[in-house]
Amino acid sequence: MSILPPHDGFPETSLTLVGRLCSTDASLRNEAIRLVARRYWLPLYDFSRRTGMNEHASADAVQNFFQHILTHAEGFSTYDGEQGRLRTWIITIFRHRLSNSIAHQQTQVRGGGVEHVTLDFDLAESEYLQHAAEDLDNPERAFDRGFARQLWQQVLDTLRSAYIYRQRLSVYETLSPLILSEMKDQTLSSAELVKKAGLVSLADLKVSLHRLRKEAAHEFQRLVQQTVEGDNWQEEVRYLLHLVG
Repeated sequence: MSILPPHDGFPETSLTLVGRLCSTDASLRNEAIRLVARRYWLPLYDFSRRTGMNEHASADAVQNFFQHILTHAEGFSTYDGEQGRLRTWIITIFRHRLSNSIAHQQTQVRGGGVEHVTLDFDLAESEYLQHAAEDLDNPERAFDRGFARQLWQQVLDTLRSAYIYRQRLSVYETLSPLILSEMKDQTLSSAELVKKAGLVSLADLKVSLHRLRKEAAHEFQRLVQQTVEGDNWQEEVRYLLHLVG
């Protein structure tokens, strides 16, 4: 069972998302654009910087791309899942637009985003600089890594909200750094972790950590399944989780 309610507003598959991008229903289309932006805009900015574009040109490229989606979403209608992962489809479209120099020719007012989407390019540049040493000769892999991190951040945001609702925020804040690491790697002792989390024993801590990891894995799997078609989602989960870790 997902830690989110069944009808949480997120598309169930990549084809559902594409269908909403092309929808004549403005609310569905805007929801889909926001979701695409949340998952892809930072990786697209990073990709632009790694392909030699400067900070301002990269910002223009990303902003122009989402403006293009707003006005030409029908271009996504040719995606049927057979072409591969949705993120591969998106980066292919983005790269094509860069090669045609469209982003260079249509300079936008930066920092405000596009309709329904707020884009913080200072944050994007900070993220790029933080990870610039990774995948130096492979912008495509860097794009995948950025996408994986965005999905993982969405998992963490969802878990945090769930634990606030359960009135167990201290448990989440204490244990979330341990989801992808081991207790022995932490600076705090087990007793200190128990106290910080507001738990009663080490056994309680271990049970809570197991539950949190299980919820995180299930939610990550759920999000990944929204980005692929067919039976390849398990391989995709392993690949993206490796990039996160």
